[in-house]
Order: sequence, then structure tokens, then C-alpha cells
Amino acid sequence: MTAAPRLDLATRRLEAGLGPGPPGTEPGTRGPTAPSGDPAWIRAQAPPQDRSGEILAETYRIERKIADGGMGSVYQVSHLRLEQRFAVKFLDRRYVGDREGYARFRQEAEIAAGLSHGSIVQVFDFNTDGYGNPYMVMEYVEGVTLEAWIARRAPLGRRDLLGIFGPLCEALDLAHRHQIVHRDLKPSNVMVRRVPGGGLAVKLLDFGISKIKHGADDSMTRDNVVMGTPNYMSPEQASGHTREVDARTDVFALGAILYEALTGRRAFDASGLPQVLHQICYEDPPALERVAPSVPEAVRRVVARCLAKDPSERFPSTRVLLRALTVALREPTRETAREATRELAAEAPAPSSPGPRPRLRAMAWVGSVVLAAGLASVATRAAAPRAPESRAPAPAPA
Repeated sequence: MTAAPRLDLATRRLEAGLGPGPPGTEPGTRGPTAPSGDPAWIRAQAPPQDRSGEILAETYRIERKIADGGMGSVYQVSHLRLEQRFAVKFLDRRYVGDREGYARFRQEAEIAAGLSHGSIVQVFDFNTDGYGNPYMVMEYVEGVTLEAWIARRAPLGRRDLLGIFGPLCEALDLAHRHQIVHRDLKPSNVMVRRVPGGGLAVKLLDFGISKIKHGADDSMTRDNVVMGTPNYMSPEQASGHTREVDARTDVFALGAILYEALTGRRAFDASGLPQVLHQICYEDPPALERVAPSVPEAVRRVVARCLAKDPSERFPSTRVLLRALTVALREPTRETAREATRELAAEAPAPSSPGPRPRLRAMAWVGSVVLAAGLASVATRAAAPRAPESRAPAPAPA
């Protein structure tokens, strides 16, 4: 892995429990001058709703806001001395002084900066602005979200499927080999654009709730906490068993996205959060042979294995998934189906004797989720309508 961004004053202060430091500690940025390092005073000095026109760190001119999300806002910026465009993501003011929120934001920057892959958005810097807001400087990504791409073009053909899922599987395989699980794969976290020659350029965004398997600090990975976007969660996420998350969790999410790309509809799409979580844990999505009868049998088998409720029955890695999908998407013939079956059998996990599935415990957990006020916003996202396609060329925050 390449070197992670340097840890600035805000990082050191938050690790000491002092808050990010007063505005004005970063020379050359605009913002109020703090009379003290009091985090409450800093939180009160909110930046304007639209920061267009500001100069950031004497280096970047903020041009326009291009995305809003649960953790922050993304702006297009231009470098004052180089004719280059970048994207800057600011942590939302609600999380300034919040150790866990800040830690996740910093982790997102460090993971993206440390994974060198053409299909993972690059992060170049991490710092704090004059208002005390942490921010990261990222690669400026052109295109549309995969969500918008699917909404307009589904069902996707063989060429686009491989053009999208090939780079995604390879990028995730790199992350998994570094013991990083994304945990929030969804179409809105993937950017797609057509390139000269007809191919596709794909970028994976937002490692904000990723799990680092070898990390010593496990405080951000707790059981009985729902982590991710409901419609693309794995059963282990939906039932709150966060510590069981591994690479096969991302395989499940890829299966849900693949199902959507083949049909134009979500695999799990009930009217409310508890219903979606129940579907994920206990129900299969509508059969592909019924909702998309033109999908070859070999491809249906790949999707079904991705969406297995038991992680041991899924593909063990995104690399194996990509190999099986590539075989399955060849011209549908009897030999193709036999070859895909051999591919699946060759990579099947060794038989195991898992204990009984904790159905009653999971059911109780799913029911309790409805009562958790902190998940109200997630419920809204689960039922939210699709965003129309736009040409907003930017990473979307979590």
C-alpha cells in the first residue's frame, strides 16, 4: 500500500479528545478567528451553505457544490497554480468534535489513499479548513452514478456488464487482499462513463464505513448495529452481526447490484426498513426466470450464489465471482452452461457443519430496528425513489 495522508493538527487534537482545533489554525484559509480551542465555539461558527468562491488553503478555489450526503458535502474545486480540477469533500458540521464520525472520515481518506487502483477514487490530501471542518482532496470523477446508468439502460448487455463488474471486482479484490471490506456497496457509490472506443471507465467511491479486518481498534465495528444501505446489505449486516462481515459481504452486495443491472429493479425492495431487512434475511428475490426470462441460466446461477443467505455458500472472493460471471456471459449454449457449472463447482467451499441459524434472535433484532430512532434516516433512504440521471461529475458521499 502507498503512504497514507499525513495526520494534521485536527487529527492529533481529536485523538487527544480536544476537538479539531480553532478556525484559523491552517494559514491562508478563510474563516473566523477562534478565541480558544473550545469545540463548542467551533461548532457554532458554521460555514455558509454554499461555499462557492472561497479559497481553500491558498491552493483551491471552490467552484460549486456537486453532491450532498449523510457524512458531508462534495465540491468541485480548481487548483490556483495548476490547471487541474479536483473534488473536495467536507465532513458535515454535525460530526465536528465527534470522535467516531471524524475517525470514519479520516479512515475513508486513508483507505482510498492507500489503495492504488485505477477503479478506486484517489485521495491526495487530508486537512482542516478555517472553520474547523476536516476535508479531503480527491480525484475529480466525470460521469454518472451506476444508479442513474441502470435506471436509463437496464437491462444491461453483456459488454456493459463486464465493463462495469470487471473493474469493480478487481478493485474490491485488491481491497480484500489488504483486509478491507467496503460494507456499503451500492449503485450510487459507483461512477460510470463511456470512454473513446466504446468502453467504460468505472470508479468505486466511499470507504467511509469500511471494516479493516486486521485493525487493532474495533470500536467502530459493533454487533447489533446496522451498517450499510438497507437494499444492498448482506444478511449478516441486516441481522446486526457486524463482526461476521468479510469479503463475502461485498460479494452479496455485488449480487444485488448485478440483479438490478439485469432487471432494472432492486432485488430487495419492500416499502419499509423492517420489511427490507426481513426479505434480505429470509426471502429470495423474485426469480430471474420470471422477471427477466432472457437472462441465461448460467448467469442466473451466478446471481443466486452471490445472494446466498449463508456466507459459506457464496463465492469466496470477488476474483472468483468475476471468473464465473465472465464464463456465464459468453454466448448461451449447452457447453457454456456446463463450463459455468464446472467453474462454480471447482470453487465451491469445503463442506462445513455450521450451527443452526439464529432465526429467532435475528427476527427479534429486525423488529427492534423499527424502534431505533437513529435508523429513521436509513429507513427514508430505503424507500427513497431513484435519482434521475444527471451529468454531475463527482464522487457521492456516503
